[in-house]
Amino acid sequence: MRRTSSGYTLIELLIVLAVMAALIIGAFYLYPKVQSSRAANAQAVILQSFQANMKSLFTTGDYQKVSNLVTAQAGMWNDQMIGPTPSAAITTEWGTAVTVKPATASGGVPAAGKPAQYFVVTYAGVPSDVCQKLVPTLVGSWEKVTVGATVVQDQNAAAAVQYDPSLLAASCGGSSGSTAVDLTLVSR
Repeated sequence: MRRTSSGYTLIELLIVLAVMAALIIGAFYLYPKVQSSRAANAQAVILQSFQANMKSLFTTGDYQKVSNLVTAQAGMWNDQMIGPTPSAAITTEWGTAVTVKPATASGGVPAAGKPAQYFVVTYAGVPSDVCQKLVPTLVGSWEKVTVGATVVQDQNAAAAVQYDPSLLAASCGGSSGSTAVDLTLVSR
């Protein structure tokens, strides 16, 4: 008399467990990369929209009166960045400050009583993995881009600084994703 067994053998169960473990490890490996790409894409859209809104609101090209409060009250930021009521406090999705102010072509403070033909946006504490994905999407539309203390593009300088991806990688803090840098953008 022959017995038939029902169920799985130990080898079959071990193979299923190994496949599941590989899938879980793969998910943990890919998740941070997907999140940083999503954050960079979201911030790029926000900044491009903000830049267009600035040009629409300040039609004379004089940004002397621009401030965090003015931009928040004009609805230039998404609700998550300004909270339930517009105030001078604007924050990124990772909880760091955003600053908007009038500027010169170099990003400096304009002289008192003179029109400010530029504005500067500073994102504090941008994670390095987001920085490396965000900056390449911005260099085409912003005149000056500074990461930390490194100017990665400056179209207004006497000797224009052209965008250099290798300079960006070093200034964003490498590939670890743990370093946070400040990102400064100048536009007119």
